[in-house]
Amino acid sequence: MPSILSQKTIGFIGAGNMAQAMIQALRHNSGISADQILAADPGEHQRNLVASKFQIRSVTDNAEVFDKSDIVILAVKPQQLPSVIHELTQDPRYTENRSRKLIISIAAGIPLPTLEHHLTASLTAHAKELIVPIRIMPNTPALVGCGMSGLSRGPGVRDEDMELAMTMAGSMGKVCVLPETLMDALTALSGSGPAYLFLLAEAMIQAGTTLGISNDDALTLTVQTLKGAIALMENGGADTATLRQRVTSPGGTTAAALAILEEGGFTDLVTRAITAARDRSRELSSREPETP
Repeated sequence: MPSILSQKTIGFIGAGNMAQAMIQALRHNSGISADQILAADPGEHQRNLVASKFQIRSVTDNAEVFDKSDIVILAVKPQQLPSVIHELTQDPRYTENRSRKLIISIAAGIPLPTLEHHLTASLTAHAKELIVPIRIMPNTPALVGCGMSGLSRGPGVRDEDMELAMTMAGSMGKVCVLPETLMDALTALSGSGPAYLFLLAEAMIQAGTTLGISNDDALTLTVQTLKGAIALMENGGADTATLRQRVTSPGGTTAAALAILEEGGFTDLVTRAITAARDRSRELSSREPETP
């Protein structure tokens, strides 16, 4: 059965790690061919890398990517996005565009209203209707096909546009559709979330070595324990509280460890940490990026 993306040309503006994760996922999981993908990047190394790695065409010209693509992925750093859009929107191939373009931003901290403003400020009313913005917030496990992406739809987005975006995001892992107002919370929970687990893993490994286990063995024990716990969360048929209770015998070793964690305010500390990340995301999102 053909993919919904089988007749679409997908262009990437920016060819860094997350763009490469998306390209790899699209090639492996969405059934699209290399000649359907085009990427632009100012760095020669990045262009050569994606061209060689994925057998796609790479160029220096962002406007060429826009002109030749049905779906355009804005895959540049948030601080670079306003200047990239400004340069793009000055090009006649943008201002004289006559075809509907789905524009997907994966830049953190740039809310849809700001994105839409930068994309459409210089366009006529009719031309604005042809620019359709969607925001996807992936996380770094997308690099290994286990991503968690948040998706928020902009004005003028049709159901078929959402299906396209869901298919693209879903090729990297799982997708959660949320309103723009909750994207900062999603960024705090899943966007930053891998770092919380990495910190926990670091602490577990350090504790293991402190107790006399070699670093290599502590790493193996920690990684497999986390993988096993996640597998139980996915397939154990119970909620996390029940799973925790099953491994916690009264007066046992696990109960002793959990008592120390709760004595230190573990649950409250995690909530405070994720709330702080959410608030920082809001702060960054509320800043109006400067356009050259």
